[in-house]
Amino acid sequence: MKTLNSFIYIWQQQKKNLLNATNGNSEDSDNEYELWKSRFPMDIHNYWNNILNKIDNYYDPLVNSLYNTPKINTTDDFLTQIRELIQTGLEFEVYQDFCAKRGSCLTLTFMTSDILSPINKEIETLFAKFLFNLKTLEEYGMTIDRNILTFFPAT
Repeated sequence: MKTLNSFIYIWQQQKKNLLNATNGNSEDSDNEYELWKSRFPMDIHNYWNNILNKIDNYYDPLVNSLYNTPKINTTDDFLTQIRELIQTGLEFEVYQDFCAKRGSCLTLTFMTSDILSPINKEIETLFAKFLFNLKTLEEYGMTIDRNILTFFPAT
């Protein structure tokens, strides 16, 4: 549902921007809009993939530097780390969601701007440790999904 809402919001904004362009030629605006419509899903997925690549490029060196540190062994270790992230001031949402293939799943939602431009070194360090622990959980057999969605204002 979040993906659909994100798509609808992006579509609404782009249609408004392209069709209300004040370039003096409504035919050009219509053509730009039709071209954008034909590429819509690919353009959005490319945009989201670019954000994931930026996060990876920023954090991979930090995550790789942690490979000689002890790995998490219990759920308590993981929850302790989430608590540490909260204590840094990094804002994010944690909630239980329904996943079609796996039933119930834990969802953590971060703002990419907070991750790519952390307000302090502690956030950067703990987020790298968090990503390292996600890789550890994958090694243990847990499925980890990474998704990017476009923020849209609540109505």
